[in-house]
Amino acid sequence: MTLAEAFYKLSKLISQLEQKTLKQIELLEDREYQRQIIQTSLESSHLPIRELAGKIAFTMEQLGEQALLSKKLIEPEVEKAVVTSTTLTKNTASKSSATVFIVAFLLIGLIAAGYGAFLLLRTDVATVAEVSSAPDSVISPLSDSSEAQQAEVVAPVFRLHGSNTVGESLAPNLLNAFLLSKQASSIQVHNTDVDVEKNVQAVLKQNGDEHNIAIEIHAHGSSTGFKDLLNGRADMAMSSRKIKEKELAQLKPQYGDLKAVSNEHVIGVDGLAVIVHPSNSIDALSSEQIAGLFSGRISDWSDIGGRAGRVSIYARDKNSGTWDSFKSMILKKNNVELSETAQRFESSSLLSEKVSNDVNAIGFIGLPYVKQAKALAVADTANSMAIYPTAFTVATEDYPLSRRLYLYTPETPKSPLIREFVGFVLSEAGQQIVKETGFISQNITAIKPSIVSSAPESFKRYVKDAQRLSLSLRFIAGRSELDNKGQRDIQRLMRYFQNHPEKNLMLFGFADSYGKKQTNLTLSEQRAKMVSELFIARGINPTVIAGFGEALPVAGNDTAFGRYKNRRVEAWVF
Repeated sequence: MTLAEAFYKLSKLISQLEQKTLKQIELLEDREYQRQIIQTSLESSHLPIRELAGKIAFTMEQLGEQALLSKKLIEPEVEKAVVTSTTLTKNTASKSSATVFIVAFLLIGLIAAGYGAFLLLRTDVATVAEVSSAPDSVISPLSDSSEAQQAEVVAPVFRLHGSNTVGESLAPNLLNAFLLSKQASSIQVHNTDVDVEKNVQAVLKQNGDEHNIAIEIHAHGSSTGFKDLLNGRADMAMSSRKIKEKELAQLKPQYGDLKAVSNEHVIGVDGLAVIVHPSNSIDALSSEQIAGLFSGRISDWSDIGGRAGRVSIYARDKNSGTWDSFKSMILKKNNVELSETAQRFESSSLLSEKVSNDVNAIGFIGLPYVKQAKALAVADTANSMAIYPTAFTVATEDYPLSRRLYLYTPETPKSPLIREFVGFVLSEAGQQIVKETGFISQNITAIKPSIVSSAPESFKRYVKDAQRLSLSLRFIAGRSELDNKGQRDIQRLMRYFQNHPEKNLMLFGFADSYGKKQTNLTLSEQRAKMVSELFIARGINPTVIAGFGEALPVAGNDTAFGRYKNRRVEAWVF
């Protein structure tokens, strides 16, 4: 990166982070203006600005420009740049590095005589225009002889914006594992002054050369991911809810059909936990009771059999996919709104911490963020069984407040690394990272669950000595086609049977209770048969194919989402 590029990059950072406007030509031509900008930047409250200003100051010092800046300001910032990048060493910059920067410095003088001529003469790295263009256009080769060059600020190869649930820990962990799988080195996650914004940096070999790359993560909530895609500020969207029809329509002209199986990726499953203080005596609540507590209709814990105390309500912010999921699954379902007294939080971790320190608190959060709080069992209706959020009940989506986590990618990604990253996330190795982060992996496991007494007798006979696999195959609403997760789950099931050829497969179909009982029984049988044909075409013949109609519902049938969850095919093995 030349000094010209560095100054321009600094101007962009200031403009983005401090809402100030700097004129590009002034910045490159006016030496006094440069002094002012650098000194102001070294004292900025924003870490990216301070880091870049420190690196520019260091470069100028190497060129004999000590008089340009206060040494008192330069040295601490150079030291900070060394710690941050682990590559910048003040006393070991090579002679060739100094030569590169001297040439770059002379080029700044040429800009004063004619900025257009400067653009034609430069022969080193990307042009100034490229620095501010699409993020995948800047991957800077590293020079073995230039440590200062290794510490340069690199535009991200792609930008991952959206869900805080995904972006706070899961996305950084997945990126780290992905880069390791590509033999990247010097992988670091840098926090910025904004709590939910991070930069992942690494050294990656491409075409025999080492390149310094960066990946940007902004986790301000699911809605912001789609907004930033629309405005060209993101290349992928993270979401803890399915894309809305309005968002889909807005983004289709630019990015194609984001609901297509090639663009919508379920990267894991999460349980939306309802949490209270650990000392709270309540262990289970129905959906209706939860709605009453969060709306304020139930204002004291003693109203539902708990210890007397006015209920304190904690909720995620309005941009959050966690909030959207909770609003849809609890509040809208029960025709209530969130109480105006609720305290709202952008950070999942902070919300959980607040609940664990308030004896009268109730909140909702993604399963990995329960931490010191207490998670409650949830019943979808007053008459249904309360289910705790466990790895298995969330993986099969039987838990009433289970939800899917998504990545959305354009039909034509700007960087090939985007497709590679998604492929890694969906692989068994990627799903293991999902599990280690605290979410629910889509890698298949088998378990022998307890069977409720109300189950059909024929069902009890079939599963007596069998195990259930940790998934449920579900269908696109109004169609006989598996949804995107179901289509990928078929591939996972094929891998499972390749690894367990001794296992026998049983497929059981279920339906919602909407319509006539006999019709629903027929529909459930047809679903099981349709899935069986997918296996038969791949060389696996199920031992049992059966339908049980509207028996064994996992959700209420009074909402579209509940009916969707009940229309399923379960896979069992023996």
